[in-house]
Amino acid sequence: MKLNFGCGKDIKENYQNVDIENFDFNVFPYPYKNNVFNEILCKQVLQLLDYPEKVLYELWRITKDKGIIDIYVPYFHNKGAHNDINTRYYFNENSFKFLINHPAGKQKRKLFDLELLYIEPTWIFKWIPKWFLNFLDLFLAGIYQDIHIKLKIIKEKVYK
Repeated sequence: MKLNFGCGKDIKENYQNVDIENFDFNVFPYPYKNNVFNEILCKQVLQLLDYPEKVLYELWRITKDKGIIDIYVPYFHNKGAHNDINTRYYFNENSFKFLINHPAGKQKRKLFDLELLYIEPTWIFKWIPKWFLNFLDLFLAGIYQDIHIKLKIIKEKVYK
């Protein structure tokens, strides 16, 4: 089972599509049982919510072991990230590292593994080598447009 979380007008076949008209993303817990989804697509919605960290842990709860949470958010250093007055949070390539590197809870369980971290350049910079883009990004805004991250769910390992 797949969930298109915050779908807007991007209705996908073979997904359960939820958006603000039929779902309040800022009210916890979500009305789903544990371990329901194999995949959750969260495209351009996380930056608009009140508590992105709580949302990610709630998405972890409703995703099956070894399932994927596929996230797209605007890159903080892109002018487009600041276009929506409803944007509450800005993300960079380090924003999600706390999820991967810091075991959670009393049992010190690692909840997520990083499957993919890709920073999407804007169309004009796609042909420039990555090392040079990273250098330019220190001085210029608008090099990158989005961050695409895939988190793999871990529910069975317990770290001591």
